[in-house]
Amino acid sequence: MSVPSKIGTALICLMGFAPTASHAGTEQTREAVLALLEASRETYGFPGATISVAASDGAVENFAVGVANTESQQQMTPTHRMLAASVGKTFWGALILSLEDDGVLKRRDLVSRHLGSKPWFDRVPNSATITIDHLLTHSAGVPDHVHMTDAGQKLIAMGDTGSFDPVDLVALVFDEPALFPAGEGWTYSDTGYVLLGLAIEAATGHSPFELVQKRFLEPLQLTNTLPSRSRTIPGLAAGYTIGENPFG
Repeated sequence: MSVPSKIGTALICLMGFAPTASHAGTEQTREAVLALLEASRETYGFPGATISVAASDGAVENFAVGVANTESQQQMTPTHRMLAASVGKTFWGALILSLEDDGVLKRRDLVSRHLGSKPWFDRVPNSATITIDHLLTHSAGVPDHVHMTDAGQKLIAMGDTGSFDPVDLVALVFDEPALFPAGEGWTYSDTGYVLLGLAIEAATGHSPFELVQKRFLEPLQLTNTLPSRSRTIPGLAAGYTIGENPFG
């Protein structure tokens, strides 16, 4: 996945600031971090940002700049939540490995072993040949529902109902031709990870969100991490992008 070079440069500049324990937490450090954030915001035009600075002695300070919502001009704070987007796929991957370790499923399993009894599954491209590992590695040949014709309008309409079944997302690729035979190519597919979630649920009898909560979020004390599956998420900063972004 690529990002606009100017945004990438900004991230590198911010990550390059690494205070030592000897001056972490000082007013001079705070002013330097805020000045860097403000300068980056002015240069690259993003509405707001947060950053945490960790020193070698374990001390952590949190900073914020700009606004969390351009319409309301709500000020950004260090406690604002951010959409993590496809970073969430790492939880699904870790969950698959954890369940495999428990003997619940295997990466080499055909997905049909877990979802083949569903009346809609045969309409998924490559349904007879895709494995759990194909879905994990984006090599299943399944199109991405996000990029199907009129997907945006359909997704908005689903959201307006307040909730929708994950199968509704997969349905956007029903009966579409596979992009390539399973395992013989690569293309990024959010749909594949929706199918993974459904396969996990079928194999375990439990919501994958609940499993992630119990196996990872609680033990790691990630108390501010939660799934974005409701219309309202407390403390969420609005997401924005530039007009000529890599995703159109």
